[in-house]
Amino acid sequence: MVQGAHWHKKERKKRKGTPHDTTWNPPLSEGQLAHFLGEGTKALTPIANRLGTEVVGSWSGNGKAMQSALFEALDQPIFIDCDDDPYIPDGVRVEEHHKGGRFIWSPVVVMLFLSEEQQNGRVIKSDKLRKELEDKPGLNANVLDFLLRHEHLIPKEWKGKYVFFWRTVYRDRGDDLLVRCPYWDGGMWSWRWRSVINGIWSHDTPAAVYIG
Repeated sequence: MVQGAHWHKKERKKRKGTPHDTTWNPPLSEGQLAHFLGEGTKALTPIANRLGTEVVGSWSGNGKAMQSALFEALDQPIFIDCDDDPYIPDGVRVEEHHKGGRFIWSPVVVMLFLSEEQQNGRVIKSDKLRKELEDKPGLNANVLDFLLRHEHLIPKEWKGKYVFFWRTVYRDRGDDLLVRCPYWDGGMWSWRWRSVINGIWSHDTPAAVYIG
C-alpha cells in the first residue's frame, strides 16, 4: 500500500476550469462558465493594472486581440527548473536529488516506465527496481511539485496510478528511504510516498522517465 497521504501545501477545491485545448475537453456548463468568468474578472484586475492604460485601452475595444494574446501565452513552452532544491516535507530530509537542468514539460516526452517484473500480474522489490532505474533518465520531485501547483497539466491517464519520481529520494527519522508520487483521491490531487527499502511495486506504480 502506498504510504503517507499528504495534501500538497494547502487544501484546494476541485477544479472547475479546463485547459484551452477544446479539441478534447467537454464543453463547460452554464454554471461552470459563470463561475470561471466571475473568478477570471477578479484574477485579471491586477494583471490589467500591470499592463497599463495603453494595452488595456486597446484590448478593451478589441476582444480578439486580447484572446489572441492569451492563447499565445498558453502555447508558450512550460519550463521546470530541475536544478532547484526540492520541496522537503516535514519529518524527512533529502537523501538524493539528481539535478536535471531546465526541463520543458510535455506529457508526450514522459514515459510511465514499468519493469518487466511489474507486468502481467507480477511485482518487483524495491532494491531490484531501483537498480534497474539507475540508467534510466528519470525525473526528480521538482517536476512532481510543479505539476501539483498546476494541476491542469497532470495527464488524465495518471488518475488511478501512482507515478513515482525516483530522482529525488528522502530519508525519514526511522532511516527509511522514500520516493513520492501524485495521488488523485477522486476530487483533488495530493501526493503520497512509498518506501524504497521495503516497497513492493506492481503495474500501477510506474516511474516517470524522460524520453524526449
